[in-house]
Amino acid sequence: MTIRIITSALLCLLGSASADLIIYEPFDYEPTAEANNGLFFGDSSQPYDSGTGLGSWSHRDAGGNGTPNNIAPTNEGDIADEGVTFTDLFGNELPVRGNAYERRQRVGQVAASAPIDPAATAELTADNSTMWMSFLFQDFGFSGPDFGIGLHSEMMVSDDNQGLEAPGYGVGFGIVARSGQQRNIRTAVYNNSIGASQLAAEATPTFNGPAASDVFLLALKVNWNPQGTPDEIFAFIITDITTEPDENEAMVMDTFDFDLATQQSLDVLNFSDTQVGYVDEIRVGTTFDDVMGRESKEPLKQLEINASGDSLEISWESQVGKLYTLRSATDPSTSSPADWAVFDGNADITATPPRNLLVLPLPDDSIRLFVVEEFTAPPAIYFSDDLESGAEGWETLVNDENLTTEWVLGLPAGSTGPLAGANDSLNAFTTNLGDYGPGSNISLRSPAIDLSTASTAQLSFEAFRDGDGLADTASVRFLRAGSFEQLGAPVQIDMTVLDKDYRLLTIEIGQEVLGEAAVIAEWTFRSDDSVDAFSGLTIDNIVIGE
Repeated sequence: MTIRIITSALLCLLGSASADLIIYEPFDYEPTAEANNGLFFGDSSQPYDSGTGLGSWSHRDAGGNGTPNNIAPTNEGDIADEGVTFTDLFGNELPVRGNAYERRQRVGQVAASAPIDPAATAELTADNSTMWMSFLFQDFGFSGPDFGIGLHSEMMVSDDNQGLEAPGYGVGFGIVARSGQQRNIRTAVYNNSIGASQLAAEATPTFNGPAASDVFLLALKVNWNPQGTPDEIFAFIITDITTEPDENEAMVMDTFDFDLATQQSLDVLNFSDTQVGYVDEIRVGTTFDDVMGRESKEPLKQLEINASGDSLEISWESQVGKLYTLRSATDPSTSSPADWAVFDGNADITATPPRNLLVLPLPDDSIRLFVVEEFTAPPAIYFSDDLESGAEGWETLVNDENLTTEWVLGLPAGSTGPLAGANDSLNAFTTNLGDYGPGSNISLRSPAIDLSTASTAQLSFEAFRDGDGLADTASVRFLRAGSFEQLGAPVQIDMTVLDKDYRLLTIEIGQEVLGEAAVIAEWTFRSDDSVDAFSGLTIDNIVIGE
């Protein structure tokens, strides 16, 4: 495990996006909403050149639709109404802003491209230099990503030979994926060829479909060597944003040989895909730290260790929201500090800013070394239920006399709307397993949840809204268990929205609810008297946490 050791030699790890980034595209644009609504990424509805080092984005499909003619592609990409976030295996968060590029409909192929500022190209392509590129990617499912991102002198990324009009001749490189349900991440190199002239694939597929993937932080590293010495390209899945991976840790690598003039012809950043997913936070720079959005801060002071009688006092500067583990070894040459044993059970120590102090029995060893591991405390989870284990403790109520609708746990099967739970699971709570009925007023209550220690909390759940878009309503409120006294005001769920997939909804929990030892979350759905062939409201993956 990679850890941050508190010494004067190592730096704190997180900050804002580095000012030295050469290309940065956070997709900080207004949402273009759902596919095929007349707006799309790269149209003329707003400026699409707010990224660093890039001109305006354009966008087209295999039929030639899209910019500059402003005819929406048949299967367009859009700006989502949310961005993608990423936390590495050690709790470090990648700095992000803005929204994300999204593609929701899985038909055909689309591509987006933006010209690179010539000064940016010059900074990125010098001989005897290194270029890094990183981006966030999440596949929405089906058969994994058929996707590529790269820098080229033409507007195409390798596409499993499916063709976006004609790829054209160009030079460049990028990350792509192999065809088939099991998809291997590959490096693609273009050397004045139609499509990719070189494709090297990872040995074990990262994406295996059909379920949606996790969010991946993917990165490319290119070592530019003078002509005659092969240039090197490496692809990584980043799991620790604080430590540059060794080249031998790459999931795939390849070599090629561009002369300087060829390198400096790279003038377009582009990506294309035939599947559905998110792309976000594209960064291109000359160092790993640049593309991880990091900046250096003042280091924490060294550990202070004092022996007093039969006691050993160990102290260090600490920060709110961090946890600490004390590790120790008598022979530091046998392993790195990350692998030293936890000393005397002192793991997951809560911060007591501005300093933490441990008083321990003085060890018998003549020599013993200590380090302190710092990591971000995981958020407190007070309640979580994916509804796949029977939903024990949940209660359903019918508040109307029509008795046409009830909350049901199972596989949704309405005329429209979802046909599975979130992430293709087998269970969700839905308003009837088929279509909801007229004149309905029904409630769904969670088990009692202990929020007695919570100073802040939020309720999140995945929802699929499929009502009439006019008169149907839904809300969430919190009740005191036992008396069912309402705590705070109800929060309305916007049922005028018609979802095409599950959407994560988040509700901040008010101070009236926090501190209560037994709280119930209650969802209520109401329909008007019309007979509609819709599935209503479906919810899944309910979490209450910080």
